[in-house]
Amino acid sequence: MTELCSLDASVARKNSTAILHRLANVGQTEVAKVLGKSDSFVSRWKDQDCEICSRLLAALSLKTVPAHFKCYDPAHIAHLEYFAKIGLAQETSPLLEWDAE
Repeated sequence: MTELCSLDASVARKNSTAILHRLANVGQTEVAKVLGKSDSFVSRWKDQDCEICSRLLAALSLKTVPAHFKCYDPAHIAHLEYFAKIGLAQETSPLLEWDAE
């Protein structure tokens, strides 16, 4: 099955912002070392190709997030929210079996 490809401009902008922000934090020199490239290569990539890479990710329905972020199925989160609302709506905590004595 083939998925249709579309460009979400806001996702592309967020991708670009995330990439450039992280690049600024890590530093072009460090990234260049890891890639085995020169500082000028990274600088040219940043100026010429970062936007197209960001748009490519958006066109593929992908987005950039920090590596330590976790992704969860929205249905799973909806279930957690449902049970949290039930728990918060109770005036008192339910008695546990060992508390009933």
